Amino acid sequence: MGATNIEFEVEGDKPFQEVLAAFKRRQAQDSDDNGHQDGYSGDFQTVHSVENHGHKVFTDYQEAQKYCLDNAEKWESVIAVKYKVTDKIKVPKSFQKLSGKLRMLQGKYSELLKEIETNFLKDATSKNFVACRHCQSKIATDHLRGTACRVCGENMVSKSSMNKLANLLKKVGETDRKINTIANELKKKAAEKSNKTQWLIAGWGAC
Repeated sequence: MGATNIEFEVEGDKPFQEVLAAFKRRQAQDSDDNGHQDGYSGDFQTVHSVENHGHKVFTDYQEAQKYCLDNAEKWESVIAVKYKVTDKIKVPKSFQKLSGKLRMLQGKYSELLKEIETNFLKDATSKNFVACRHCQSKIATDHLRGTACRVCGENMVSKSSMNKLANLLKKVGETDRKINTIANELKKKAAEKSNKTQWLIAGWGAC
């Protein structure tokens, strides 16, 4: 049998006793809605308790959810943590500019990939066989199903074309990392300014 992530939230900085009461109400609601299903209902009926990790206050919902799912045990308990509730974050122009650059690079990569594959297959159809530059196998062109070698599985397009793709993909990765760094800094600053928290109760339900 498997497991599915289960969660709900309790608004505001409530004491843990209220969180525990909310957990019990959720178990009763799940029982009414889903029935018992021999212990595999994939909801809060399948765990026995909720652990209080309220000393953990996370920057945002995503961090709180990851912590809960990484530490909760199927069949045993879900975990309750707090995370900061922030106002809408003002996005600086530098972030918007980088986001635009990323979309542009991703578009270029897709176009270049399509162009390389199209040219390879167009050239291949003018021949009876295509030689793989990796394993030296000769592949009949009427058996081609893309640019991958049917023997070794490697891409058969030219090394120079692969280098062009790799260089462009490297730029995509670098830009994406810069965006994630700025986004994390913005979330951290917003969380530092916020005094609002709420509870997340999350874990794994057997199904």
